[in-house]
Amino acid sequence: TVGTAAYMSPEQAMGKEVDHRADIWSLGVVLYEMLAGNTPFRGEYEQALVYSILNEEPEPLAKARSDIPSGLEQIVGMALAKNPSERYQTIAEFLADLQAVAEGLKPLTAKPKAARIFDIKNKYLYAALALCGLLASLYISGVLPFFQKKPEAPMIRSLAVLPLVNFSGDSSQEYFSDGMTEELITCLAKIASLKVISRTSVMQFKGSKKPLREIAATLGVDWVIEGSVQLSGERVRITAQLINAKTDTHVWAERYERSLRNVLAVQNEVALAIADKIKIQLTPQEQARLAIARPINPEAYADYLKGKFYLNKMTPEGYEKALAYLNQAIEKDPTNPLSYAQLAFFYSVIGHERFPDAFAQAKVAARKAEELGGEPLSEMYLAFGMIKLYSDWDYKGAEKDLQRAIELNPSIGEAHRDYSWYLFMIGRREEALAEMKRAQEVEPLTPLFYADRGYQYWCTGQIEKAIGEARKSLELDPDFAYGLYVLGVLYAEKGMFAEAIATQQKAGAVDPVWRWGLARTYAQAGRRDEARKQLAKSLAEKPKAKGAWAGWFLAETYAALGENDEAFLWLEAAYRERHSFLPWINDNPAYAPLRSDPRFPDLVRRMNLPVGDEK
Repeated sequence: TVGTAAYMSPEQAMGKEVDHRADIWSLGVVLYEMLAGNTPFRGEYEQALVYSILNEEPEPLAKARSDIPSGLEQIVGMALAKNPSERYQTIAEFLADLQAVAEGLKPLTAKPKAARIFDIKNKYLYAALALCGLLASLYISGVLPFFQKKPEAPMIRSLAVLPLVNFSGDSSQEYFSDGMTEELITCLAKIASLKVISRTSVMQFKGSKKPLREIAATLGVDWVIEGSVQLSGERVRITAQLINAKTDTHVWAERYERSLRNVLAVQNEVALAIADKIKIQLTPQEQARLAIARPINPEAYADYLKGKFYLNKMTPEGYEKALAYLNQAIEKDPTNPLSYAQLAFFYSVIGHERFPDAFAQAKVAARKAEELGGEPLSEMYLAFGMIKLYSDWDYKGAEKDLQRAIELNPSIGEAHRDYSWYLFMIGRREEALAEMKRAQEVEPLTPLFYADRGYQYWCTGQIEKAIGEARKSLELDPDFAYGLYVLGVLYAEKGMFAEAIATQQKAGAVDPVWRWGLARTYAQAGRRDEARKQLAKSLAEKPKAKGAWAGWFLAETYAALGENDEAFLWLEAAYRERHSFLPWINDNPAYAPLRSDPRFPDLVRRMNLPVGDEK
């Protein structure tokens, strides 16, 4: 989009093709400004101004001044018709009407819409009626349907935003370049017909010297965006270039320099330009969402980006710093829902692992983001969905929120993952596997989703497929503890106990959280004494290991040992603390030995899990 925003026609503001009628619009704006003393469309910043052009009507001229000649307001209104076909079609018509008003006559062309449509002198009406008659006769005769094409499904284009290069020369600003990369991904993900690869996968190519085509092939995309960002005080400069990955040709490039307060508007501008260059037709809703971007508090926004930066490190130290920075962002700007939504997502992510109050904290932050309003935020809905699915056990509510999160940002693999587990729980297993596949597609380099899909295949009895997925997770990260745990479970399922024990030992060595799997593997192998020793060792190392996290794995082991009373003792502990895995107790093959016990259906009933026809 090129031009002075206040004088741009709607089609120009949206980056569509323009002709002389865009100039007629601009002349209409100038005429309105000359008469009223201000432009017809206004906004505090550029994207707000664009929104006004696209969606609002100007204040009547007669309200600005009472001496407007009769008919002049109609002329200006026709020049400012948002649809080019409803404007003056030639400048000669515009001039003729102005001359008529100057001579004290009524405009020749500019008439109220209700009157114009019935004006039999209008040659365009005759043409339209004739065309309608011709089309009607062709349709009745059966000729027209022969030429009609069936509507084609919109083409989904795939794109990756490679990590923006930090041009500041200051390594401490890496958080900003990484944050701008993620924010641009989020902005582009608002376009439904564009599959955007997530931050998690593209960040693995930060500083990479691999050929662009190789990167694109690994990520499975047609288009790549490269660029840089430079922060200097409260000014930010962003460069971006769009590259056709198949031909390695540069299609578009642009540089933007703005106040940091308006950086969100820059991201929207880039997204609109890219959509235009790769020929994506935006829906009115997408246009509206990309036309609005609120100004930000620079200091608070910097802390918000730092919070996301450290959250993405997924380490205990990173979590600690992320929490500190997000709380600082809220203190500096308590009116911005972005920080609250990210805080809610943060607590929801750590809610699975030994943080009993995390989901409660997530709920407080998510509700605050909701109260502040503004543009709907995918992180907020994702947090609500995770809270309802894993903690509140409000399954219908979780479905609604997770679907909304995916609608707002389809590039978040976690949203597809959680929705997949919801579908699996209610018995729609094929859909669940397909949804987990979507998580893999938007985050092709995230091992978690391959291990999860392997776990799901295990639950459906498809062991070979399950092993294939678990091995893919370990190809991405040989030390991925959860992937090792799943693979160990699968080896044991096939009776490959030596391999299973070795794999579970490695999982426990990488992350002690997964050491519980080794005890169950010993039990399955018939090595009951070693299973008990492993249980005693794990409990001795973690004397407070009770309830939520430990309970799930201890119950699995005792079920394998045939000690149902102990198994249900630990399941009750997990129930009291609402272990986030518990809603999938019906699906987990490890609990098959417990299902004939009357305590099992009682536990299922208390969790409000769908059973029978409900699934």
